[in-house]
Amino acid sequence: MQLADSYVRFSSKGQAKGHSLERQQQDIQAYCTKAGLTLSDSNYQDLGVSAFTSANADEDKGLGQYLVGLREQLVTSRHLIVESLDRLSRAKVVVALSQFTQILSYGVSIHTIMDGKVYTADSDPADIMFSLMIMMRANEESEVKSKRLKSSWDRKRTTPTASKKNATCPWWLTLNEDGQTYTVDEAKAEIIRELFQRCINGDGGNKLAQYLNSTGYKTARGKAWGLSSTSYQLNTKAVIGIWEPHIYEDGKRKPTGEQIENYYPPIMEPDFYWLAQARRDERKRPSNAGRKGAFLNIFSKITVCPKCGSGLHFLNKGKLKSGKLAAYLACAKQRVGECDQPILKWQKALDFIEQVYLAPFMYQHWQQPKAKPQENKLESLQAQLTKEQTELNNLLISIGSNLNSVISNQISQRSEKIAHLESTIEAAQREQAELLDDGIHQQREDAYALFRRCTADYSDDTYQDRQQLNRMLSKAFGKVAFDVESNKATIEKLGMSFDYLDTGWCVSAETVDGWMGR
Repeated sequence: MQLADSYVRFSSKGQAKGHSLERQQQDIQAYCTKAGLTLSDSNYQDLGVSAFTSANADEDKGLGQYLVGLREQLVTSRHLIVESLDRLSRAKVVVALSQFTQILSYGVSIHTIMDGKVYTADSDPADIMFSLMIMMRANEESEVKSKRLKSSWDRKRTTPTASKKNATCPWWLTLNEDGQTYTVDEAKAEIIRELFQRCINGDGGNKLAQYLNSTGYKTARGKAWGLSSTSYQLNTKAVIGIWEPHIYEDGKRKPTGEQIENYYPPIMEPDFYWLAQARRDERKRPSNAGRKGAFLNIFSKITVCPKCGSGLHFLNKGKLKSGKLAAYLACAKQRVGECDQPILKWQKALDFIEQVYLAPFMYQHWQQPKAKPQENKLESLQAQLTKEQTELNNLLISIGSNLNSVISNQISQRSEKIAHLESTIEAAQREQAELLDDGIHQQREDAYALFRRCTADYSDDTYQDRQQLNRMLSKAFGKVAFDVESNKATIEKLGMSFDYLDTGWCVSAETVDGWMGR
């Protein structure tokens, strides 16, 4: 009994919905019966994998595993059944032939069902030449198809408004019959806006995916939402109307760096999008990664010890009969005997928020617009980008077919500068979104209500409220040094200090003197 292995491949994932897999498997079984071979349990498959780029030969793919098995003598069968040689490879002839002869060199016979050929290491040279012609034809067909597709996408990138748009579009859009405009599915668009709002409020990937699954809607592919599909919705600039073209290099999808605005109908303001990106960047920082308990400490990463500079740790001793927390803020080094700063009662810290941050005369200070300089910076960067793009386009138009190394170098330098400017602009947009969200548009009454919610209910229901208040305090104060012994608090970045008297927190005399001397 002679065993035979089989290899099945098709390049498009869409073909999985058809009969390509079933047809190849049935034909292989019929061939083995006719040839007196017994099909082994080793059925190597690459479903939706390209052979033009040799992706199917990667070690984590079906053909790649077969080749590794041959090298490590794990494959015992001496027969490999395929529908045709182009199932094995559509790569350049040199690559395809090397792979073909490599398999033969291990004493394996390659059987092709479509033409009934059997190739071995001892095959007639004419048969090898015939196989070479098949490989050449397969590569040429794939090359032509690739060029046509690339040309189509090039036209789409360079003339986005003139070309027919793709029906494969963002989840909340549908391409109209004119092939040029889209209709927004408002129900889905509202879900995406809520997704961004929850991201801004502090929800991480898992909670956001749970939210999307709770809506009853599936992904565009009809599957449940996961981390990657949720992340994609948060990443795509299609929500603000921008289309980012991609190209394939070495079988991998990469952005070209171009951005085409007003390609899609936007479903949110740019500042809203960039604020979500800023929040995501913030959570990616090592010190902020992951949810830490119930986030009870609204002073997290804000309070410091004036003696040693260490952060103040939150100590939760439970709840009092009144429902308030019996909590303290203690110097990190004091807890291990390296600092003698006394502990700060939690209520005194909360009083600081109510009597300093939320005091009417002080709250106006936190509300001073800070985003204007950033707007000016953005305008300057955008102007530089427009200038560079215009000069690059003019250069490309002027050279015609007279490309030389000097001009090629100029094109490369300008392209790199454009890419750098675009990256800088994105970072500036994130920063501006953060500045605009500093609380400028939040009324004192709203901030006070937020504070009340945070201190009245310490359950998971107000987790996001505590995160929001923590961000507001961090932006307003930076760091606050609480000196328990002298009953003084200092906002370091502002050079302002406050004294704790019988009536509560009030501006210190030295700070008032400083104001009077200005």
